Amino acid sequence: MTLDETIKRLEEANLVASASLFRHEDRIKEHEEWLRDNHRMMREYQNRLKEHKEWLERLEDEERRHEAWRLEQVEWQRRHELKMAEFDDKLNGVIGALDQMIQDRRKRPEENGQ
Repeated sequence: MTLDETIKRLEEANLVASASLFRHEDRIKEHEEWLRDNHRMMREYQNRLKEHKEWLERLEDEERRHEAWRLEQVEWQRRHELKMAEFDDKLNGVIGALDQMIQDRRKRPEENGQ
């Protein structure tokens, strides 16, 4: 190989190496951009995950409050039904006493002025 051929081959190799280096630098820049985007997306994901956990905690608190309210309503209904049963018993007693009075008067017509 002559000196000119060697020089030409070295120049070509230098061009190829420079082109490879530029491609490699471009790929490094693209990868750095991808990493930045990936880190940004991860931060957004973590923020949304935190918001979601907070939302779930609020929802669970609301469910506990609702369940406590529901149990209070069940207890109120139970007490109401007991009071109504007592009232029904008293009312039935009054009705029974009135019925007895009416029957007694019907049995004794002379006391009714007849």
